[in-house]
Amino acid sequence: MRFNEQPHSAGPVRLEDTAEQMTSLAGRFDCLATEFSSGLDRQRVDSEQESAAVNQMAATTQEVASHVQRTAEFTQKPMC
Repeated sequence: MRFNEQPHSAGPVRLEDTAEQMTSLAGRFDCLATEFSSGLDRQRVDSEQESAAVNQMAATTQEVASHVQRTAEFTQKPMC
């Protein structure tokens, strides 16, 4: 099959038809690229939120550990 022929066609493809098909495909690719980019943006935002949550949990854990340590130290001191 040659470039300018469609499979199972009776003759060569018109250049205008090929150009329209290419324009249509370019539009589809542009749409897919936009969707892909939007998906990556959403994933980045989700990752940032998850990272912030993990950091907050780590800070809370450290704070609780500090309170536990002070409580343990306080309970080991003799009372007068």
